[in-house]
Amino acid sequence: MIPVCFSTDHNFIMPTGVAIQSMLKHTRRRDFDVIILSHKSVTEQDEAVLSEIVGRYGVQIRFLKMDNTFDCAFEIRGITASTYYRLLLPWILPEYDKVLYLDGDIVVMGDISELYSMDLGDCYVAGRKSKDVATLDMKTYVENLDLDYDKYFNGGVLLLNTKLIRQDKLKSDLLAQAGKKYTFQDQDILNIVLKEHIMNIDIKYNYTPSAHLKWGRLSENIM
Repeated sequence: MIPVCFSTDHNFIMPTGVAIQSMLKHTRRRDFDVIILSHKSVTEQDEAVLSEIVGRYGVQIRFLKMDNTFDCAFEIRGITASTYYRLLLPWILPEYDKVLYLDGDIVVMGDISELYSMDLGDCYVAGRKSKDVATLDMKTYVENLDLDYDKYFNGGVLLLNTKLIRQDKLKSDLLAQAGKKYTFQDQDILNIVLKEHIMNIDIKYNYTPSAHLKWGRLSENIM
């Protein structure tokens, strides 16, 4: 079983549905456990929309209504508190040793089971080095967080070693950081707390069109 998790509120249902459909369309395996971490604004109609999409592929979907833990978390650039839900995935899904997390604003263009099959070893997370932001000196920003710029990862496509994160009891560290006002919210928090155990993944697993042009033509097995 491949657990794949998304976080959403009512306003993000449409792009999340697109992301899920693209994932199912390009992955041969059908043993998915699609988990939606739902904000209280998600309606029964919203759930029906996503259920209909996965139903076309005979795949399981679950909706987990989240509590108010992050209701007062810092929001910026229109990114709501639901983005913080991924911080608690190791404890929300204790039955899994590793979990794939995907943002709802991506389009999957290859077989995602390849990423899930990676051996994480003693790493807490596998992610792709974050791209630069035109309006921000990212190197200075990251170094001001006391982080290594070359290891700072984007939070949109992650393979989490949930077993090891639970084993090392990092929940309190993650929640302690959640009360702070970071520009990149939970992405910064994950980089800060997990910084000693990070695996960098190939750019094909997480890129933007501008990155695609910069790095040249990739294989068709991309997402």
